[in-house]
Amino acid sequence: MKIYDNGTLIGTVSADGTGAWTFTPTTSIGQGLHSLTVTATDAAGNVSQPSAAFNINVDSIAPTAPTITQVYDDVGHRNGPGQQ
Repeated sequence: MKIYDNGTLIGTVSADGTGAWTFTPTTSIGQGLHSLTVTATDAAGNVSQPSAAFNINVDSIAPTAPTITQVYDDVGHRNGPGQQ
């Protein structure tokens, strides 16, 4: 099995006797969109067409922390902004 990320070979693996296989990249897959495909090669050297793409989006950047800029109280005897 050859594994491609956006058409670039990123690794190879062999299937076990049942045809199962796993892949762990040796380098980090960078931020952004990735389209992963796989080809298989049989014992005679015939290479399959690429698999259907498996698309992932790597997003490891935390969002900005929210801030509270105003509080509005609409319950009780005082209504309006949370100020005295």
